[in-house]
Amino acid sequence: MASPTVAPVRADADRRVCHLDDDLTTASASLVRPVELAGRGHRLLRVHRPVRLGDDDEFDLRFAWLLRESISVGLQVDWVLTGELRWDVGGIRHLPPPRSGRDDWRRAFTFGYCYYRVGPDFVTIRDTRSDNGFGARYLLDDPESVACWPELEGVLHLPEATAAGLRLLELLAAENLALVAGNRATVLPFRMRRWPVPESSV
Repeated sequence: MASPTVAPVRADADRRVCHLDDDLTTASASLVRPVELAGRGHRLLRVHRPVRLGDDDEFDLRFAWLLRESISVGLQVDWVLTGELRWDVGGIRHLPPPRSGRDDWRRAFTFGYCYYRVGPDFVTIRDTRSDNGFGARYLLDDPESVACWPELEGVLHLPEATAAGLRLLELLAAENLALVAGNRATVLPFRMRRWPVPESSV
């Protein structure tokens, strides 16, 4: 069967809502672009079929990417989890949790626990996912890391990664700032595109 070439998203009569009606696959998940949906005025992405995780490395990472990109543009995701969650909830507590499937994820979720911001010659990361009351801040300002950061924002196929990208991925993974599954990887922090109001919320 040929891969889809059009994002499988249906707009609602209410332009703030869009729908994914069919089973989400690796191919179809890669076509959903939260930045574009938010740009068209959508505020809610409703996934009607349960999302099965734990069976396919690439699909799991592409769905994690979808959640991460959605929260970065203020797009809520209404979804249901089935299957096995391969990641510790503490590491993904900053991503939109399922409506049902993991109560612990919903209890742990708070906006802004782990995000990054991009400057002209730097990337800053703030991570407050730990319950110990301490947060961590990271500054990437060496040209090599800044140049290869975009490589890790997508779902990276490790055999195609640059040497610099692999070095940065190793550093991020050691700090639980990247998801790696099989031969795929992506960063965990979401991009803070707009400062929230009130700013004390992050």
